[in-house]
Amino acid sequence: MIDPRRLFRKAAALLVVLLTGSLSGCGSSPPASFYTLSPSPLTPIGSVNDGNITIGPVEIPDYLNRPQIVTRGDGSELKLAEFDRWGGDLNKDLARTLAGNLMSRLNTDSIVPYPWSRRYDPDFQVTVRFFRFDGVLGNNVTIE
Repeated sequence: MIDPRRLFRKAAALLVVLLTGSLSGCGSSPPASFYTLSPSPLTPIGSVNDGNITIGPVEIPDYLNRPQIVTRGDGSELKLAEFDRWGGDLNKDLARTLAGNLMSRLNTDSIVPYPWSRRYDPDFQVTVRFFRFDGVLGNNVTIE
């Protein structure tokens, strides 16, 4: 004769195993990808020998001041990529990238990105304000 308590315990154990396996699939999410900006290799257009130049501070719109990468949807819709994120501070990455591009174009090492040491006394300071820095997935980026 079959013991109903034993049968119930086996069925309950099987149910727990099945539920645990199916719930673990629900709790997983794709791994996040992290991105950073990099200077482009550019052909020098001249040379700067006199003066130290600083880049920054760089200002971006508030909607970009977040770890998620922001893209455009239809019209004025913004989309946040939950699993595609900036690997660092976008303001600092923009300043560093602009400084790297200027060093390449002006053939100089005398360009320093923001923030710089208080002891550093630049001859020129270039501040940058982005009004727009986004795009539609699969298309070009719009920079204003």
